[in-house]
Amino acid sequence: MVDLGPVSHFLAMVITRQEQKRQIYVSQQGYIDRVLETFAMTECKPVATPIDKDKPGPRMGGDPSCDQDLYLKLIGSLCWIAIATRPDISFAVSYLGRFNADPSLIHWTCAKRVLDYLKGTKHLKLSLGGEL
Repeated sequence: MVDLGPVSHFLAMVITRQEQKRQIYVSQQGYIDRVLETFAMTECKPVATPIDKDKPGPRMGGDPSCDQDLYLKLIGSLCWIAIATRPDISFAVSYLGRFNADPSLIHWTCAKRVLDYLKGTKHLKLSLGGEL
């Protein structure tokens, strides 16, 4: 075992410290950029909220389906972001995960909206600790 000093990168997370305030910041800006690139969303237009108030329901008979494998890959990537550093997208990702078995194009569009939101907020960091 080798001591490499304080951790700065771990599982696609960047960890920074502010010793004076006794705070640790965790972000995933690089991972979010890679997810945006993977799903060809690097040029998307940012939105203010991760999910629209008119959320889609279960797929109806006439709704066109989307590529389930691609949808699952996107939801999995969003889950990792939500679990690790971005609780602000947790509800949207959890809600969209309900449709993993039979996603429609409407669900795909809503999942891409979460990417739109992340594009505009990728600089946000999770702050841990602080002075008492």
